[in-house]
Amino acid sequence: MRRLNLLLVSGIVALAISGCGGGTASPSAGVSAATGSPVASPSAVVSAAPSASPRPNGVFSSTGSMVAERDQWAMSTLLADGRVLVTGGVDYSVLDSPYLSSAEIYDPATGVWSKTGSMTKGRGGHTATLLKNGKVLIAGSCDNDKTAELFDPGTNKFSSLGKMAVSATCGSTATLLPNGSVLLEGGASTGIVASKLAEIYDPATGRFSRTGSMATARSGAQAVLLGDGRVLVVGGDQESDNEVDLNSAEIYNPATGKFTEAGSMETPRTQFSATLLGNGSVLVAGGSNMGGVP
Repeated sequence: MRRLNLLLVSGIVALAISGCGGGTASPSAGVSAATGSPVASPSAVVSAAPSASPRPNGVFSSTGSMVAERDQWAMSTLLADGRVLVTGGVDYSVLDSPYLSSAEIYDPATGVWSKTGSMTKGRGGHTATLLKNGKVLIAGSCDNDKTAELFDPGTNKFSSLGKMAVSATCGSTATLLPNGSVLLEGGASTGIVASKLAEIYDPATGRFSRTGSMATARSGAQAVLLGDGRVLVVGGDQESDNEVDLNSAEIYNPATGKFTEAGSMETPRTQFSATLLGNGSVLVAGGSNMGGVP
């Protein structure tokens, strides 16, 4: 079963890139600006501090190695203090229980990874969203788990939030909204059939509640917070024996709690990137297309 490997931090070796023209390079692709950002390669990629001697073409250099081996489906989240939290993933050498509960933090000031508290359960292919209060919302897993938990950087501990309201677990997206709540939608609860359901997490109450459903069931989509506070959800796939990649898009309006269909991409895509540009438009790039349009 294909899943958003471009969203995943995997492996144990890490690299850093020096920014071009003295600036700081941006981290590799992610679900959205507010969501944990996995990486396609088996190495975690982070930004280095600006170089005193700018290198026009950019140069990669080694940084500290991760504490744990993570084959795929780990998630990385930039914390408010500039460190990076990496959670879960899969270690296929552990056949009976490959989903990892361990977590670690990268400190760009030292280039060193350090172990932190473990999650309440093993997870891979989950979402990891930085909240406005500095905590991280961890939700779902590709082993069909529908629970969520919070990471507190102040204590380095995870605490359970119990079950989510309706969301599927694998290939879903999570987006921090302007009011501080989190929109979660889509994914595949069985690993085969995509979902069109969505829900909202409210940090003030610690509860999940259902919101309007998408027009199209999709797993492995990309979600981007637009400048006006709405959320663009685009592409993805519908899991079946004959997998169908999607070119459709829709927009969620937090004021109404509803999704409305938007224009379609020229090419169906899954495993791609979507980035909000300075002029308010969204750049969609890369990905794969195996099944065509439904």
